[in-house]
Amino acid sequence: MAKVKKRLVKEEDNRANSVIYYELIGLVAIFLAIIIFNELGTIGYYSRLFLKVMFGDWYWVINIFIFLTGVRLIYKHDYIDYHSLRVIGATSVVLALLMLSHVKVFEYLERTNENVLYGTWNYYISYLTTKSSDFILGGGLLGGIFYTLINFLLGSFGTVLISLLMLFSGISFLFEKTIHESLVGINKTFSKTFNNFSSLKKFFKYEINRNEKITKNVKEKTRKKLTLTEKEVKYDFNLQENVSKVISVDIKQILYSLNINFTSYHYKTNYAFTAYIFDVRGNFDKDKTFSKIKKLTNDLAIVFYNLKKNRVKIEIPNTYVKNLNLKNFYNPKVENCLTLGVESENKLKYLNLKEEGCLLVAGSYQNENIAYINMLLLEIIYKYSKNDYEFWFLDKKNNFRNFFGQRFDSFEEILKQSSEIIDLRMYEKRNKNIFIVLNNFEEYYHYKYESKFMFNLQTSVSTNIYYLINSNRVIEQQSLINFIQNKIVLKMHNYDLSEQLTKSDYGIHLQKSGDILYVYKGGVKRIYAPIVSTREVEKYYK
Repeated sequence: MAKVKKRLVKEEDNRANSVIYYELIGLVAIFLAIIIFNELGTIGYYSRLFLKVMFGDWYWVINIFIFLTGVRLIYKHDYIDYHSLRVIGATSVVLALLMLSHVKVFEYLERTNENVLYGTWNYYISYLTTKSSDFILGGGLLGGIFYTLINFLLGSFGTVLISLLMLFSGISFLFEKTIHESLVGINKTFSKTFNNFSSLKKFFKYEINRNEKITKNVKEKTRKKLTLTEKEVKYDFNLQENVSKVISVDIKQILYSLNINFTSYHYKTNYAFTAYIFDVRGNFDKDKTFSKIKKLTNDLAIVFYNLKKNRVKIEIPNTYVKNLNLKNFYNPKVENCLTLGVESENKLKYLNLKEEGCLLVAGSYQNENIAYINMLLLEIIYKYSKNDYEFWFLDKKNNFRNFFGQRFDSFEEILKQSSEIIDLRMYEKRNKNIFIVLNNFEEYYHYKYESKFMFNLQTSVSTNIYYLINSNRVIEQQSLINFIQNKIVLKMHNYDLSEQLTKSDYGIHLQKSGDILYVYKGGVKRIYAPIVSTREVEKYYK
C-alpha cells in the first residue's frame, strides 16, 4: 500500500509539472491566434497570408481552431485526441468546404486551358505577388489538390457529390453519431414536426374557443407524464461487441508478442466499459505489458494486477456509450426507495429511505457530483406528489437553483430548524418527507456542530428527514465519515479520499460518466447511473 501511495504521489508531481507545460503551449496558441486575427506585425501579416494561400477563404476556421486548441490545453491539460470521432468529423467538414469552395477557381483554370495543378500553383503565386482583394481564393492550395484528385477520378459532379457526403458524415461525427443514427434522427424530426403541425391544426379547428381552466395539480401531472413518456434507452450492444472483440484480439496479440502464457481469457461488456480478464502463468513483465496496452487504448485503459492470483483485469471505456435516463430507473411499484443505479448484472440498486435514508456523494469532479444529485432530486419529484415532500437547500454556489425549495444561509440555521422539526415529529406517525441537500459540505462543516449533527442524522430517518450531502474534498472528521454508512463514490484524483471512503484506492480507478461505487453496510457495489445535467433540469421545469 505504501508503494502504491508513493507512486501516486510521484504521478501527482508529474501531473503538476505537465500542467504548466500544457498551459504555456495553450497561451502561445491563443496569443498566435489573436496575432493572426488582428494581423499584428510581420508575424501576423505573413501567418495570415500563409493560411489564406493554404486554406483559401476558410482560413479563419483554422485560426479559430488554433484559438480553441489553446483554450482546451489550458482547461483540460491534454492534447486533442486526433483519433476521436469529433476530430475526424471536423476534418471531414473542413475538407468538404474547401473542395466545394474551389469549384469557381477550377472553372476559371479550365477556361485558361492550363494544366490544373500547374495552373493552381500559378494562380496563388499571382495572389502572393499582387495581394489583390479581387482574387477568389476558394479552398486554397489544399482544397485545390483534393478537388483536382477527385475530379480526375470521378468528374465534376462526382466531386461535388463526394464533398456533400463528406459534409453530412462530418456533421454526424461532430455530434458523435453514426450516419445511420443521423438519418434516423432527421426522420424523427420530420415526423415530430408533421405531428405538431397536425396537432396545431386540430387545436385551431376544435379547441380555440374552449375556456376550460387547468388546475396546478393537472399541470404537474401532465409535466411528469410528458417527461416520463420519453423513450426508454434500449441498449443494442452489437456495435460495442464488435469493437470489444477487435480490442480483445489486439490484447491477445500483445501477450503473444511478449511470450506471456495466459489462461481463462474472456471479456464482458457493461454499460460504461468492457472488462478483459485473464490469468497469467510463468514470467510476466507487468510494466511492458501495461505500457503496450495503454498505447493501444490511448491511455484510456485502467489495468489491475492481482499478484496473489496472477490475474489481470483491464477496463476500457466503451466507444459507444449511451447515457441512461430516468425512464430506466423509475419504478412506482417500489415504495420508500430511491434507485441509485444499475449493477453489472443489469439489476437496479435501491436506497431504502426508511432504513438508510442519508447519503454522502463524493468525487473529484464537482459537475458529476451535482449531476448525480440532480438525478436523485428528479426521481423524488417523480415518486412523490407535491404535497408529500419538500426540499431544503444549503447551496452557497447555487448549483440547485432550478429546484423549488427552502433556502438556508448557514449550516447552523439548517441544524436548528431540523432539530425543532424532529422534536415535533417524534410522536407522529405520518409526516411530510423533507430532503435536505447540503452542497460543498466540507466548506462550512465545523467540529462544534458534530454532536448535534450526529444526533440529527441518527433520528432524522424515523421522522422522515433525509440528508443528501455533497463533498469533493477530504473531510477531516473521520467519525462523521464512518457514521454515514451509505456513500456514492465517483471518480477520484486523491488517494487519501479514496482510502477514506472505500477503504481502498479503487475510487481513483473509476471511469467517468456515471461509473460509481455504492458503499453501504453490506460492502461495496459498483453500479452505473444516469448523468442529469443542469440544462436537463431547466428543460424539465420549462
